Amino acid sequence: MTTSQKLSWSLLLPHPAAVLLLVIIIGGIFGGLVYLYLPHAVVTITPATVNKTVNQQILISATVKEPDFVHYKLPAKMLEKEATEKKVIERSADVTFDDFARGKVTLYNDQDEEQQLLPKTHLRHKESGAYFLTDTGVAIPPRGKVGIIVTAKDKGAAGNVKPGRFVVDKLPMSLQDAVYGESSQSFSGGVAVDKPLTSEEIDQEKEKLEVQLAERVRGMLTSAAGGAALHEDFIGYKSELETAVPVGSSASDFEVVGKVAGQAFLLDENDLLGLTLLKLRSTVEAQQEFIEYDPQSFKVVMLRRDWERGEALVEGSLTGLFSAKLGATIFKADNLAGLTREEVHEKLKQLPGIGEVAVELTPFWATVMPARNGAVEIVVENK
Repeated sequence: MTTSQKLSWSLLLPHPAAVLLLVIIIGGIFGGLVYLYLPHAVVTITPATVNKTVNQQILISATVKEPDFVHYKLPAKMLEKEATEKKVIERSADVTFDDFARGKVTLYNDQDEEQQLLPKTHLRHKESGAYFLTDTGVAIPPRGKVGIIVTAKDKGAAGNVKPGRFVVDKLPMSLQDAVYGESSQSFSGGVAVDKPLTSEEIDQEKEKLEVQLAERVRGMLTSAAGGAALHEDFIGYKSELETAVPVGSSASDFEVVGKVAGQAFLLDENDLLGLTLLKLRSTVEAQQEFIEYDPQSFKVVMLRRDWERGEALVEGSLTGLFSAKLGATIFKADNLAGLTREEVHEKLKQLPGIGEVAVELTPFWATVMPARNGAVEIVVENK
């Protein structure tokens, strides 16, 4: 063979490095295929979970300066507002007639000695000039006062006087400034109707006025809070409603006097949530960990309110999710070799703290757990 022929053959033969590279590539592909087609398993374990609900009492007070995370106390700003109103109720009737008006008068005695007034003592309404008679005798204590009911001397609408001052006409002029009467409600009954006033009718009008005044106070408190949201449970009301007209009266109208005082505690509800969450976290047990709380479960209710001291006791309620504390090191893949999916599931579920078990076998034809070292991966996954 000539030299030129030898050279041609050498060019046709592959280079040793190329051959080696080709062998490596083929070997890698073959190894990858072998690896892919050897059985593998991934076992995903989810710890068991439990929901817990706690109820924690929290003191909110205008005198507390800083949050107390040990004794569960929170500072709060106290807002107070009041609304009053006098409302005259006109009664509907087919027949009306004149009658004697009646009303309540408070008698005052600014002397240092008791003042006696006989029954049928004349009292003159200073503004209108209408005369009224005391129903009974009365003794007004020194520097004191007494409430009585008086009746108009004459029938008719003139007796339906407005609140004002009353003069005891029979007393000397020198005593009329020391012994006198005052009324805070309009009189009624000077015009009567043919049906007596019922307690239901009075209560209904009182309730209407109370609702109106409470709504007004609610707006005043919101304004005082600068538009900040006020928790309904943190608002309290005190109501005083009265009328001088007795049940059974034939008065064509009567007056209802109402006063509603409102008190509200202004504080950050996130602070209430924080203290309740602190209590919830404190309930975690050994081999257990806190996962999350449910914001929708948070509720606050008022247990007790002290108007004078400016404090209230509330109770926060919150629900949270806890799970068992697991580590992958407690599971040994060697103990699972040769088991089917169902057997793996049953075996692991017997262990404490296990919630759910999922087994994934590959390739598709694998039906049991492989025994090969490293062929089984165990994953602990919290929800």
